[in-house]
Amino acid sequence: MTDAARVQRSSSALAGSTRHPECAPQGARPAVLAPAAVGTFLRSWAAASVAAVALALALAPPAQAAGRAEVRYVEPERFSDVGRGALDRERVLAALGAQFERLAARLPDGRTLRVEVLDVDLAGALEPTRGGEVRVLRGTTDAPRITVRWTLLEGERTLRGGVDRVSDLGYLFDAGPRARDGELSYEARMLERWFDENVAPAK
Repeated sequence: MTDAARVQRSSSALAGSTRHPECAPQGARPAVLAPAAVGTFLRSWAAASVAAVALALALAPPAQAAGRAEVRYVEPERFSDVGRGALDRERVLAALGAQFERLAARLPDGRTLRVEVLDVDLAGALEPTRGGEVRVLRGTTDAPRITVRWTLLEGERTLRGGVDRVSDLGYLFDAGPRARDGELSYEARMLERWFDENVAPAK
C-alpha cells in the first residue's frame, strides 16, 4: 500500500471517530439519565425550593397583632331604645359588640378596651303604622346616644378611662362617611369618632 493510501485511510478513520452525536444515524436511541442521577437532581431541586421558601418567610414582615375588646351590657332590658322586643335587642347588642371589637383591633398588641354599656338609644324613633312600627329619622331630638363606662388597659395597668354619654346631635347632617353601611351605621360612625377622640387620640 502506498503512503498516499495510508494517509487517506487514516483520515477516514479519524473522521468517523469524531462524528458529532447530532450526526448519528437516524433511529439511534437517545441518551437517558440513570435513575440515580434523576434522584440526585430531584433532591437538589427540592432542597433549593425549601431553602427559598424559608428565606422568604424569614424576610417577610411579622403580622401585626391587635388589641381586643371586652364588652358587657348592664341591664340591657332597661335600655332606652334597642328596637322591638328581645330579638331586636340581641341583634342590636351583637352589632354594637362587633363595632367595639373592630375599634379595639386598632390598638397595639397587649391593650384591652373594657366597656360596660349602660344605656343605648338608637337613632330615630319607632312610630306606629298600619303594618306595625317603623323607625323614622327626623334629625331633631332623636339623635343616637350610648352611655359607656370604659377602661383602656395595658396588661393589668390602667391607661385611661371614664364614663361617657356619647351622642351625635347632627347625625343626619354630617357629610362625612359613615363607619359602615347598613345596620347601626349612625351609631358606628358616632362610636368611631368617640374612640378616635378619647380612647386612642392621635399623638
